[in-house]
Amino acid sequence: MNSSRLDAAPVAEVLAPFPWQMRHWQRLAEARRQDRLAHAYLLAGPSGVGKRAFAQRLAASLLCLEPDAEHLPCGRCAGCLLQRAGSHPDFNLLEPQPGKTQISIEAIRELCTALAHTAHQGRFRVAVIRPAEAMTPQSANSLLKTLEEPGAGVVLMLVSDRPLAIMPTLLSRCQRLDFSIPAEDQVRAWLGPCADDEVSMQRLRVLSGGAPLQIREFLNGDVTQRLDRLAGEVTGILVGAADPLMVANRWAKEEPLELVGLWMARLGEEWARLRILAPNRFPVLLDGASSRIQNVVTRADIEDVLAYTTYVRRVRLWLSHGVANRLGLLESLLVPLATGLRDFRHQEPASQTI
Repeated sequence: MNSSRLDAAPVAEVLAPFPWQMRHWQRLAEARRQDRLAHAYLLAGPSGVGKRAFAQRLAASLLCLEPDAEHLPCGRCAGCLLQRAGSHPDFNLLEPQPGKTQISIEAIRELCTALAHTAHQGRFRVAVIRPAEAMTPQSANSLLKTLEEPGAGVVLMLVSDRPLAIMPTLLSRCQRLDFSIPAEDQVRAWLGPCADDEVSMQRLRVLSGGAPLQIREFLNGDVTQRLDRLAGEVTGILVGAADPLMVANRWAKEEPLELVGLWMARLGEEWARLRILAPNRFPVLLDGASSRIQNVVTRADIEDVLAYTTYVRRVRLWLSHGVANRLGLLESLLVPLATGLRDFRHQEPASQTI
């Protein structure tokens, strides 16, 4: 069950937590100094804030034989080297098997057996379960006994984007660490010079929901250029300067449908939020230099915008499931924009596209 996936990042990156995680790290370091570490922790929060990385860093710290005063791993001892090699006998990483979405009861039983043994090195035996909501009810029940009667030195970390999907009996036996979206200035400082483009950063923040690791992933690829292209084309459709059918055809052939679905969903959400809370503001995902496009967006009926946002979410789900008529779905998203979503709440475009 030992996994080499813990060695996903260079040593220099796994030594210290991200800046926005220091409060949790310092709290755990103090608990460790006072010998008050809990046997089970729930690391909860939205995707992209570094919960998995934090679990990796904490596991590395606990299994290091010579941690520093802040309990950061040394990266040089036998424990650190074994962990980097993915072969530490006191570490277990439990995830769904490739092609599966659930963690089986057999895997949990195997983990519980491993945790019942004494530590091979040092003091701790560490296990990470991610995502914790992937455990079936039977799997979760099988884990309960280990949580209720943990052996000395056992530290179990449940990592979850959706903690409400975890059995309450498991949650009640874990100390919870909540990882929220960090402040924008903190994310910019962490990203460094690549965050200097104001327009790109605002768009990526909306697209990612503010999740710093997803923003970094977008910056490392060609997403910013694709966002500029999507923004220009949809802006053109809204002001009558672009043909929605031609744009849909290009998207179906050239754009990643996962990105298109996410971008359209975020556009709908932002548009709806601004129409309700700030009617005179403009979605940053669009090109808003002209007064013409601003008038189209700010004058759209709020009920039409809300209906469109709901529909976009459905289309995103259909696209992710590989619906055959991708072009028809994209057309159903883009054609209503040519009329500024006029009377969209009375339409049922899905019936003609699937």
